[in-house]
Amino acid sequence: VFLGSAEVPSADEAVEVEYLLPSTVEAWWQTDTVQIETAIGEPVFFDPAVEAAYYAARMDVADQVGETRTEILTDVSNQFDPTGWSTDPKELADQLRQAAENSPGNLPIEVEILEIAYQLLEPQLLAPPELRAAILEAIDSLDLEQSRITGGRVTAAITYQRPAFGTVTLTLTFDPAGHLIKRQAITTTGLADGSIPPGTTYELVEQTPPVIVNAPGSRPGQ
Repeated sequence: VFLGSAEVPSADEAVEVEYLLPSTVEAWWQTDTVQIETAIGEPVFFDPAVEAAYYAARMDVADQVGETRTEILTDVSNQFDPTGWSTDPKELADQLRQAAENSPGNLPIEVEILEIAYQLLEPQLLAPPELRAAILEAIDSLDLEQSRITGGRVTAAITYQRPAFGTVTLTLTFDPAGHLIKRQAITTTGLADGSIPPGTTYELVEQTPPVIVNAPGSRPGQ
């Protein structure tokens, strides 16, 4: 689930449309080629007037609501290379901090480190167990809220101020093997203009660990 935002025309003045758009994505990766199958769900709104403006502008058509699309992308080059990162927890912690300090995001250093860890643990990168373990140990050294939940899973969370979103809590959840299985961002204060209420999850990614299959389009067990 991700936050959608757009400005649509109306009879009097433009309307700012804020909504949540859910989707289910299956992706088959092989080196620099990916086949992506995306099913778009029904959007969620915070105001009936905004919902009416969305459908009046036929934004549901642009968003492909209710549809499933398949894309094939080649020469994908913007992926992290896991082999360039140390599997020694202390060395990796230094690498993560250096990369975070060079990030243009202007967010708290702990948040920048979590964002980099999130990218390193993208399923298609097949981060080896040693790197997953080192990432967990590096995260463990940060000033985060950590907890162990059912099934041996662990969470790491941080609450901070994010421009436009107010007070935000970002939580990453890992399975016992160190795979990142959930990312959740909640604005606890809501947006200053009131378009998104307090306590809204404006970003939610739930993902399964990667598996090897025989061909694009095939699924585990087929």
